[in-house]
Amino acid sequence: MPDLTTLFSSTAKLNVLRVLWNQRDPIALRHISYLSESPLYSVQRALKQLEDEAIISKSKYKNRILYQLVPGSPYYFLLDKVFDAEQKNEIDRRSKNYSSQAKQALEFASSTNQFFNKLKNTK
Repeated sequence: MPDLTTLFSSTAKLNVLRVLWNQRDPIALRHISYLSESPLYSVQRALKQLEDEAIISKSKYKNRILYQLVPGSPYYFLLDKVFDAEQKNEIDRRSKNYSSQAKQALEFASSTNQFFNKLKNTK
């Protein structure tokens, strides 16, 4: 069983794990590469290492090889917690950003309204 430093040793591995966690159905190599925005060779190497560590499995469908996380893997629960927390953190960040943008829009509308009211009163 690999330790956590091995599991998260490369950006490609982390990106591949993130893609596989978000994609519950088996997925092909090129699609993983596309979704992870990682070079094909880096994804191939990461998949091989993760398969050797029994964190992912591969299956053949027609003439395609598909990959997926192994739910029984000792790291599945940890990955689930890590990526779930990451997703919640992203939602929090976005909601704070939207809140800030909404506040700015309201301040702009208020100042514009005040400007037009002053303009209307000077006539």
